[in-house]
Amino acid sequence: MSLSTTFLLEPPTVSMTDHPTAQLRAIATAVPDHALSQADALSLAESVFGSRFDAFDSLKPVFANAGIAGRRLAMPVDWYP
Repeated sequence: MSLSTTFLLEPPTVSMTDHPTAQLRAIATAVPDHALSQADALSLAESVFGSRFDAFDSLKPVFANAGIAGRRLAMPVDWYP
């Protein structure tokens, strides 16, 4: 997995007990190493979910209309059932 630079933000200027709010303290991006084309993603999704999810055929157009060229996977394609 490749990881980009992390940007640390300034610490809060008020005590969290005085003003309990959520704060973003750092940010980073990570991109999984395993890439596949959108067509291959459809084939994989169909093999994994097609027989287990009755409405899968109605979701197939999502792959064609997503407007992206490919997808990234956390694990290699052969890891998926």
